[in-house]
Amino acid sequence: MKISSMKISLLTLLVLLLGSACAMNAQPGTALSSNAAMYARVVRLSHNANASNNGQIIASVTAFPNGNAEEDIYASKDGGATFTQVGAVQDPDFAGGLCCGELYELPSAVGQLAPGTLLWAGSVGQTSTSKPMQIKVYQSTNQGATWTYLSNAATAASPDNVAGGLWEPNFTIAADGSLVCFYSDETVPNHSQLIQEVKTTNGITWSASSFAVASGGPSDRPGMAEVTKVTGGAASGEYFMTFELCGPANCTVFFKMSPDGWNWNFGNMGWRVQTALPGWFQATPTNTWAPSATSPDGLLMVTGQTYWLNGPPGVVDGATIFTLDPVTALNSFSNTSPPNWNTMPAPVAVTDVDWSTPNSCQNYSSPLLPSADGSTVLEFASDYVGTTCTMFYATGVNTTGTSTSSVTVTPAHSSTPVNLPLSVTVDVTGSVSGVQPNGTVTLTSGSYSSGPIALSGGAATITIPGNALAMGSATLTANYSGDNNYASSNGNSTVTVTASVAVGFNLSTTSVSIAPGATTGNTSTITLTPINGFTGNVALSAQITQSPAGALYLPTLSFGSTSPVSITGITPVNATLTISTVSAVSAALHPEANGGSLFATGGATLACLLLFGLPARRRNWLRNLLLLGSITILAGTLMGCAGKGGKAGVMNIAGTTPGSYTIQVTGVSGSDVVSNTLTLTVQ
Repeated sequence: MKISSMKISLLTLLVLLLGSACAMNAQPGTALSSNAAMYARVVRLSHNANASNNGQIIASVTAFPNGNAEEDIYASKDGGATFTQVGAVQDPDFAGGLCCGELYELPSAVGQLAPGTLLWAGSVGQTSTSKPMQIKVYQSTNQGATWTYLSNAATAASPDNVAGGLWEPNFTIAADGSLVCFYSDETVPNHSQLIQEVKTTNGITWSASSFAVASGGPSDRPGMAEVTKVTGGAASGEYFMTFELCGPANCTVFFKMSPDGWNWNFGNMGWRVQTALPGWFQATPTNTWAPSATSPDGLLMVTGQTYWLNGPPGVVDGATIFTLDPVTALNSFSNTSPPNWNTMPAPVAVTDVDWSTPNSCQNYSSPLLPSADGSTVLEFASDYVGTTCTMFYATGVNTTGTSTSSVTVTPAHSSTPVNLPLSVTVDVTGSVSGVQPNGTVTLTSGSYSSGPIALSGGAATITIPGNALAMGSATLTANYSGDNNYASSNGNSTVTVTASVAVGFNLSTTSVSIAPGATTGNTSTITLTPINGFTGNVALSAQITQSPAGALYLPTLSFGSTSPVSITGITPVNATLTISTVSAVSAALHPEANGGSLFATGGATLACLLLFGLPARRRNWLRNLLLLGSITILAGTLMGCAGKGGKAGVMNIAGTTPGSYTIQVTGVSGSDVVSNTLTLTVQ
């Protein structure tokens, strides 16, 4: 949505047309002001040469006083209890569009810029048809009271309406001491959008751009990069990035890590930020690192606009923070599956996020600021009050992993033949009465690992396949991940593994290769062959044991009426495993799938949008409407103005992720348990 400065009479008309578009929503936080405010950022001063300035909290929001776009600066000297406006970043270029501010305190000198210098950067000029967009950088040496222009970190080759724009700057200091600026770029051929990085050693001159995140899919849109340096524990010095992957991936939130803040293996999309349920964030992520009393390595914290369970239409809320040990995050890149994150309540609970219409106000890019000891976290999040997009703030307690837990490992048999599966029950108990542990457990023994298994009722039953354990005495160790209430813990048991024995039946499978959503050719024939006169009923089950990294919409498995199988003679008996996948579809869910407006249509908020340009998820609808000169057409078009490379509100669901899946099929009859695997190839 590109909107240039227009006359107040037209602005007033828009307010009258859409003034009732948004409903009142009560908030647990404190409103920063009664004026429209969006896209907050927040820092705690800790590097100023004047020690009396350190400890202040500085926040920035995009605002529209007197109909002009500017970045308002607020300060708190009481730990975030109250905030007072102390300054503003103002520039005549903001009249051509202002978006996506970044606030950063330099922890070390960059050229002549001293530690403690505040930097602010934003996307400027998206409504101009004659000037290219810029990532403009400003500095303040008096804690945000006054600001001066410093440099352009990046400048597009042509105006946004010609070749796309530059969005969402983010700063970090790389391992070599240079200042790095990340930004989303729509101007690169053969990429709908990617994440660029540039760096400087003096704050004035910037390097040529390099790819930080760039998908091989031309319709993929990685963007909204946020980078945090881990500053404590075993992962200290590592850099953590979150970003949204819009386009076919529906703006799902992913994360990556870098050893130096500059090299990101740009073609690797990393891991989805997800829980074991599974649940994941969608759109506008932010992140931070916090020290922790329960983890020597601290905690990574991530927010997203909405929290989903099992995909559409399972929106849970916009009131959740995900947390993870940074060492676990780092080690996950040597594994074959993403780590499972824990959850905790967000201090500002935006519980009614409307994902079905263009919505770039509610819980949009909500920043977090942990206390110095990590025991609490301050959050800024926007939500509607009447028709005004209002910024709220609140401080909450970090509840991740503060109580003790214990793990008990119980194998079904104390002695088991090496070729037979072994069922193992893992029970996790907590020290808080009436509060049951959640999270995951991972069972290991020698080279065997179950991978993370979600607890249900504080317990998990895990079947170790035949021939997975070495003969002799095997130690079974279960590691518990921890959750909102309980710290991680582990427990173990031993089992004697003996020589192979004959079993009552063999089980064979056929592999399957299908396209997503296929309803023919999507079955595997499971053949049970009796051994030594075996007869009886065999119950069949199947589970996916390996899937492509970050896979979405996992296949579902069913035997239907073909299980249990009855074996009555010497003839093999077949069962049918049906594999269901999801085909790619389009649905009117959220504009971020093809872009999405930065601010929702509605009342006073839309009035502000006349002066507030948005990323080029945002097309030039208003200019065309003015040419038509029709109020009727204007009113009818407003809700469809957010198409960034497609229709507003249309989200492409990519369907089941292509690649190779391993499915384990198990047959159980009394004490006889037999497993085999098949390969599912989703084309």
